[in-house]
Order: sequence, then structure tokens, then C-alpha cells
Amino acid sequence: MAANKDQWTVFQLLGKTLTGWSNSTYTTNIKSNQQSNVYNYDSNILLRTNNKEEYETAKLQLKQDKWLSRKWFNSNMRTNINETRNMNFVDLMYRDVELMSQRPEIYQALNICASEACTIGPNGGLLNIFSTSPRIKSILEDLFVNRLQIHLELLPLIRTMCKYGNEYRLLNITSKNGVLGWKQMPVAEIKRFNNQFPYGIVGQGTNRGEDLSPYFEWIGAGGSQKFMRWQMAHFRLLNDTIAIPYGCSWLVGARQQWRRLTMMEDAMLIYILEKAFERYVYKIDVGLIDAADVPAFIQDIANNFKRTVKVDPQTGQLDLSKNILSAVDDIFIPIRGQKDGTKIETLSSGNNLDKLKDMLEYVHLQMLTALGVPKVFLNFEASPAEGRNLSLVDIRFAKLINRVQQCAIMELNNIAIIHLFLLGFKDDLNNFSITMNNPSTQAEIMRVEELQKKILAVKDAVSPATDGGLPIYSWKKAVRDIMKFSDQEIEEVLNDLRLEKVLSTELTLTQQIIKRTGHFDKVDLIYGDPKAQYDYSVTELGQASSELGGGGGGFGGGDMGMDDFGGGMEGGAGAPTEN
Repeated sequence: MAANKDQWTVFQLLGKTLTGWSNSTYTTNIKSNQQSNVYNYDSNILLRTNNKEEYETAKLQLKQDKWLSRKWFNSNMRTNINETRNMNFVDLMYRDVELMSQRPEIYQALNICASEACTIGPNGGLLNIFSTSPRIKSILEDLFVNRLQIHLELLPLIRTMCKYGNEYRLLNITSKNGVLGWKQMPVAEIKRFNNQFPYGIVGQGTNRGEDLSPYFEWIGAGGSQKFMRWQMAHFRLLNDTIAIPYGCSWLVGARQQWRRLTMMEDAMLIYILEKAFERYVYKIDVGLIDAADVPAFIQDIANNFKRTVKVDPQTGQLDLSKNILSAVDDIFIPIRGQKDGTKIETLSSGNNLDKLKDMLEYVHLQMLTALGVPKVFLNFEASPAEGRNLSLVDIRFAKLINRVQQCAIMELNNIAIIHLFLLGFKDDLNNFSITMNNPSTQAEIMRVEELQKKILAVKDAVSPATDGGLPIYSWKKAVRDIMKFSDQEIEEVLNDLRLEKVLSTELTLTQQIIKRTGHFDKVDLIYGDPKAQYDYSVTELGQASSELGGGGGGFGGGDMGMDDFGGGMEGGAGAPTEN
């Protein structure tokens, strides 16, 4: 029977948190393994009623829940068997990708994928951490930057994940300080088991609520060692389900073409070497020599041109009896009855190299297509259309890189959850988000251009007609249909606009609140009187005189006195009158 949840250790609770298992769920799944055709009620009261129909409905509902639980359990058993069979495929995949990565273009493709995924953002970081809690954000920044050294480890981590499809990092964990660091593990020696059986690790049994999450086994160094799910960070490239629960290598689609290309290159190299030597055809006129003596005559002539010296291993003497014709030996042909006599002709080397080259380029192009890296990035061809179409190629490749980034972020989130849980932030495990920088600037430019077009469309939709008629859209409907804002977002925008309206008014009245900023006190101390106060009335009066058309010295251009106001005002507008 499962232990009380209060008796679990922090690491047992951590395992439940990562997999979403609770105490009740754990107990239910253990009972679901019991072979029974009827439902056994617990000692607790599930339903108290005097209505028979309500009782039968509740009973039927419980039976259906148990039936679904058993279906889930049986499907997990079959899935685990299929996943165990995938280990052979994964081992063969590791062997092939290790050989494939030695090719220059594949080696460079892995470097490009890793470097594009690890794009440095405007703030100089590889990861962007967002949280409503400044403390959680600072803790996670300390985890990834200082403890895990993500700026050094992320690029080789993603490259290994793209190469093998999997990358394992053993976490250094304590119950008080959380994650202290990690260590790279040998990919080929780590096995993952998706443990979905109701008794924890198969064959071990459980009576204290062991972790039901996947576990890992390190098979190497003459022994094996098991690790729980929270001890091992498993980065996997989930671009194909053929290797589940493992990730699938970025290179797996090019395996067949890589084999073909390798065999074709070896065969073509042998063919070129065989056909590279020029051979001669000696057409020797044998005249009236008897036919039985012609071979000896031809052999005697050939020995005079070329003679292969071999040593008899038994006697140690030179043996000239065996002279096997090789690919580089000349050919001697006896002729009779021709007027020209003996002739020497040259055999041309291989003439089929162009066809072989075309076939080789076709297979090579197929392999590069399977890699998914544009040929422009691998320096196999120039930029198409002088770079005008390269932006589209860049955007398509960036989508593949974004998929790699999401696979890495998935496991980085788990590491962050483990760290926060051990530090006691059990209620804020989802109060953060981790992102990586988009490798394509063209995608960001297109996003901004699309946003500008939407804003112009909204502006045109809410503008009234030229003849003073009504606009086509109301503002709210235009924002909802064109900008795709929800009603809640529209409400937030309206509230922000109202606050910003007041904010703009407060900015115009800033001079009434702040009389002196102190920004120029250092200069005033040297060249002026730092204790002097600003006379805003002079400034406002000068501004008013400027608006009225007066000179820089006031209304009259000089000292303002009563005479300045009295001169020229008689009979004019605004002149004083006597009653």
C-alpha cells in the first residue's frame, strides 16, 4: 500500500511533481492492476443517497473510470515493449552518425545548426528568462549562467543533440542548494526506460511511493548504474517517432544516401585509378611463323619490353614463368598478312567520367536535401539571384532551427523546475518562461512589416468616408477582426489608453512639480551660482512676448515700463476711456 504523502522525501515529491502524479492517482493505478471484474468500494463513503437511479449512475461511472484506467495501463505495457525494441535501431543510428559526421559537409552542417540555434541576443545572452517575480528570474539566471555555464555548454550540447538525437547531462543536486552543476554523459552508454508500470521500477516493488517517472541506466565501465528522472537531463530531438523514447538524429534521413554516396565515391575512385594509365597495343606482324610458335614468339617480344620479376618463396630464385596481365600492362596481339607490319596504338583512358560525375552529384544533392541545410550555407553555390532570394531560404531554415531550440528549451524547463522545487518555490514552478533568440533577422523584419500593414488597415477601416459618411468599421470591430485581439485584450488597451491620456497631461505640468533637477549643478558650481533659483516667470514672459511678435527683450524690445504701455495706445484698441 502506498505510504502517506507526508512521509515522502523531497526527492520523492520531486518525482511526483515532474510527472504530475499525486497520492490518489498513485493509489488508483496500483489498484487498477488487480484482476477483478467488479468494482471494490473503498472504506470511505463515495456517495450517500436514497435514490436508486443516482446510485446506479454513480456506480456505472466508477466502473467506466476503472475500465479506462485498465486500458491506459495495458497500452502502456505494450508501448514499453515496442520502445524496448527501438534500442537496436538507436544503437545502429549511433554507429552510422558517428561515421557520417566525419564527412566535411555533414560536419559543417552540424556546426551550422548548433551556431544558428545559439544566436546571441541584443542583451548578450543565449537565453531569455521572463518571470513576474524578480527573485525567481535572478535565481534562474544564476542557475544557467553561473552554475551550468550555459554560454559555454549550450553550443556543444545542441550539436551533440543534433548529431545523435540525444544528449544526457547528469545533474549535481542537493536538497538545500538545488542544482549545482552538470556533467556530460556518454550518449551510447545511457539507456532510457519509460517506467509506466504501477509498481515503480519493474522487479523492485514499492511500498513507499517510488517515482513512477522514466529512469535511466548507465551501462558501461564493467557495470550498470540507475538514475532517476530528476537526476538526468535528457535532451532529445523529437523530430521523428521512430526512436521513441529516444530522440532521432538530425542525420537519420541522410543515412541511405550517405551509404550510396560513399560506395559510389570508392567505386569511382577505383575506376579512375584503373583508367588513368595509358596502355599500348602492340600489333606484331608474325609473318610466316608457324601458328604453334606464335605465342612463344609474342612472349619473347613482350619480355623484352616488360618483365615482371617474382621470387619463388620455396627456392628463393627468380621466377619469370608467371607474368599475369594487369590493368596497367600493355597488350600484344599477333597479326598476319597486313602491309603496314608491326603497329603500336594507344588505348584511351576512361570516357565515362561525365556520366559518373552526374550520378554522383545527384546522390550528393539528395544527401544535402535530407540534411535540411541550404547549399548556400555550406558554400556549395553562390547566393541565388544576388542574395534577393536568400532571405526566404533563411526563414525556412530558421523554422527548422526553432524546432531544435524548442527541444532544448523543453529540458531546460525541467531543470529549472527541479531547481526551484528544491529551493522551496513549490507554488511558483510555472512562474517563468525560457526562450531562445530567433536566428533569422528576416523573420523579425517580415513580422514588423506585417504588423505595419495591419495597423494601416485598421486606420483605413475606422477612417470616415471622404464625403463625411460613416466609417466601414468601428474601432473595436476593426481591432478584433484585423489585429485579432480578444475582448480582454481590447479592454486592457482601452484602460492603458485612458491612463496614458492622463500621463501625457501630467508630463505637461512637470514644471510645476520639479523646480530643479540638479543635472547641471557641477557646471553651475564652476561657472555660476549653484544656489540661484530659476525665475520661471521670466521664461514664460519671454515665451509670451515671442508669441505676440515682440523682440527678445519684451513687448517693446527694451525695459518694460509704464511708458512702453502708454505710448501709441491713444485711440487704439484697448486704450483706456473716460466715462
